[in-house]
Amino acid sequence: MRVLSTLLFVVAGLLATPAARADVEQYGDIVIDHPVATPAGRGGVSKLRFSIRNDGSGRLHFLGVQTEAARRTVIKFADGDSHEHQLDSITIASGDSVNFDSTHMWIELGDVTRELEAGSSFTVMLRFTNGVELTVRAGVGAHS
Repeated sequence: MRVLSTLLFVVAGLLATPAARADVEQYGDIVIDHPVATPAGRGGVSKLRFSIRNDGSGRLHFLGVQTEAARRTVIKFADGDSHEHQLDSITIASGDSVNFDSTHMWIELGDVTRELEAGSSFTVMLRFTNGVELTVRAGVGAHS
């Protein structure tokens, strides 16, 4: 297995109950914080940014996202030399977080199927190897 194909972080978690804040959603032991995509035109590329926190006692293996807003989705990672790499998945250990909201890691939405305008939103399904699929709403605009 390629070294960059899987990044190990500590994670856990499972099922469902949305949290109180609109930009944070909690599903059992999995917390999704502030999913926001950059604006993009039809056929363009957008960066989806958010974080996943594992509040559970076991590891969680994140496979990526699916959305009707893009034909292609890829976990991207930039190394210290600013070279971009595609990751197949990421393991998140118990008590840890993975941040896709930095200049080093994000989800690339390629071949966007519709105009992603600031202020709009769309659904995103996060997929994990344990069969958990979480659907969240991602806004379009500046990530704060």
